[in-house]
Amino acid sequence: MPAAEAALAVLLIAPATAATALVGALALLLVFSFVLARAVRRGAQVACHCFGGSRAPVRRAQLLRDGLLVAMACLGLAGTYADGTVRHPAPALLVALVVAAALSWVVVLWDDLTELLADPA
Repeated sequence: MPAAEAALAVLLIAPATAATALVGALALLLVFSFVLARAVRRGAQVACHCFGGSRAPVRRAQLLRDGLLVAMACLGLAGTYADGTVRHPAPALLVALVVAAALSWVVVLWDDLTELLADPA
């Protein structure tokens, strides 16, 4: 899967292939979310190695993180034209980059944040 993720990241760079890459990323996220939801529902004590080498068992918080990523992919798709090319007006692009950077930081640190804010009881 890392090769597919890397290919999607490369495809996101070019405006001509960005919409296709967003659809691929969305599909991959939905598959990951489905597998993660099954593990959580079954109470499986397996670690999710997303965004690093966490050894903590999978939890609902990771499903919320996946939901955030799905929402970001959908927003990216909403910013494309019907022919698949991406809109790039400078002010909107700047705002999108800042928001994407902030959300990416939250996504990468999601496990740490949920552990920090978890009820100690």
